[in-house]
Amino acid sequence: INSAIYSRTGGSVGIGFAIPSGMARTVIEELRKAGKVRRGWLGVQIQSVTPEIAESMGLAHHKGALVGTVTDGSPAASAGLKPGDVILTFDGKEVANNRTLPRMVAGTPVGTKVNVGISRKGTAMNVAVTLAEFPEDQAAAAEDEPEEEKPGQGAVQQQVDALGLSVSSITADLRKQFEIGEGVKGVVITKVNPNAPPQSRQLRPGDVVLEVSQQPVASPTDVQERVAKAKSAGQKAVLLLVDRRGEQTFLALSLEGGTP
Repeated sequence: INSAIYSRTGGSVGIGFAIPSGMARTVIEELRKAGKVRRGWLGVQIQSVTPEIAESMGLAHHKGALVGTVTDGSPAASAGLKPGDVILTFDGKEVANNRTLPRMVAGTPVGTKVNVGISRKGTAMNVAVTLAEFPEDQAAAAEDEPEEEKPGQGAVQQQVDALGLSVSSITADLRKQFEIGEGVKGVVITKVNPNAPPQSRQLRPGDVVLEVSQQPVASPTDVQERVAKAKSAGQKAVLLLVDRRGEQTFLALSLEGGTP
């Protein structure tokens, strides 16, 4: 079904775009049944599985969609999906990357029970998920760039030279400064060195490191020890789970060229 044309003047220049009739058919059927288009909802925030992330997680390939956050009360949460799970198949179909999964979920009727194939810390497993309707109030909020902050009284600090970061235990002052939720536990980044590896420069002061190598961290020493262990084991990158104002994401940070 034709959907748009490319034109600088308003007239046709012979370049057009179309929607596959199979995709349009599902929309038409939803309009007939419900009077509106309802989209299936899984309730996860996902990211791509880069070669660096695959290597740090011990995966044989960089396919699938990596779960960063599971929404409370969502179908994914009810099914037991967790951050760090890599979704490999959905309803028997391969999930090639993180762009494939949203189309699969949105195109599946609300209320459908599907099998989701995942890899969890290297173990393959299947979970059954019943899709709900996508909430209409999903929205993203803008955020300001936080500045470097001194940890404050009572903080335990640590330089993680291999990553080019300074980290600290979470004090009341830092929790207030960076608007860190009371339930968030881990280690807060207080400084990203200007000469840090490129991947580390994606981080910013106020980000909270929740896990290193898929293991929770409770102190700056935990971070340093896990990074040193990964480096001594010959890993090229180490995997961090980071919370930024309630949004969780995985980052594979390079260990090449750093010091343990």
